[in-house]
Amino acid sequence: MPSLNTKFEVTWVSGGLDAMLLFGYQNYQVLILETNLPDTDGLQVIRTIRKYGFTLPIIILSERETAQDRIVGLQAGADDYLTKPVSLQELMLRLEILIRRIGLSEESAQGCVLREINFPSSELRVGDVIIHRTNRTVKRAGSSIELRKKEFELLELLMEHPNEVMSKQRIMDTLWGHGLDANESRVIDNHLCRLRAKLDKGYEKKYISTKRGAGYTFVNQEDEKRVIM
Repeated sequence: MPSLNTKFEVTWVSGGLDAMLLFGYQNYQVLILETNLPDTDGLQVIRTIRKYGFTLPIIILSERETAQDRIVGLQAGADDYLTKPVSLQELMLRLEILIRRIGLSEESAQGCVLREINFPSSELRVGDVIIHRTNRTVKRAGSSIELRKKEFELLELLMEHPNEVMSKQRIMDTLWGHGLDANESRVIDNHLCRLRAKLDKGYEKKYISTKRGAGYTFVNQEDEKRVIM
């Protein structure tokens, strides 16, 4: 996609957290986003951007090609969804259409007011559990815990919503980007079982709790405030 630079002024970043942070300092007309990012979930990036009131068009590029994948992406706040591989010509046409549709020009974009925002940074702490999004590491009470990719993503999702019951359907939509079937329900159970064993084994205080028939929750027993550092 480097040829985009011949027609557009492009800022390239490799992760979702860097992309979100840029919105506090610069104005952009369009965001092109992949869903499979190294540091966070692409759909969560979109939800966060929309939460802070940014209305710029967002195009998703994804290897996920089912109708349900597209529905989940559009529901998250995207304006268009393209399945990879995508031709550069088609991508540029989609960009031009979106920019024309909302009537943006370089002059109007320069006049936008920058917003002071507080996007999630690389560290999330609940109780004595700390996760570092950038290098995808986890510590509890100072001790490192080795997690697989999906285990880390599950823990991150639960810690972002402490004491909130997360249904299997919501977990599947957020982390896998599509609906839930019987086999995938068991996959989530297995991931959570391994996560619970790694996070809670040997500790009196248990964080991962199963709410039968409802889902899972990250129990913050002291009702401590989440700290973003």
